[in-house]
Amino acid sequence: MQTDNRFSPDVVALLDQTDEVRIEPPSADGQPMQPVVIWVVVLDGRDVYVRSYRGVKGRWYQQLLKQPQHRGRLHVDQRAIPVRAVHIDDPEIIARVSDAFRKKYESKWPQETAEMLRDDVLPTTLRLDPDTP
Repeated sequence: MQTDNRFSPDVVALLDQTDEVRIEPPSADGQPMQPVVIWVVVLDGRDVYVRSYRGVKGRWYQQLLKQPQHRGRLHVDQRAIPVRAVHIDDPEIIARVSDAFRKKYESKWPQETAEMLRDDVLPTTLRLDPDTP
């Protein structure tokens, strides 16, 4: 069990090496939603971040933040990983997350990366923590 609210090193390494994951927030009635493909980055070898490509209009983003304690699941490499989202409003962290998106994705998907760095998308920066009992 993680006691420091961090993912295990193997999960962090997997997320760091995976370009696209799927996120699944519960729907308004608590039922699972269709998972949505998103990008994920890791800072400092431990902190996991995501953003909504569609900004605050992103359905998964809206549904995740409506849930008590912002719970959902990440799907990656045949695994379903329970997560809790923490909204980030620190400009320094947001800038570092933007740099991480640029470094990880820009050479492969330059136009899409530029979209992830738009001013209206930056406020959707979320840190994902493991959802442990």
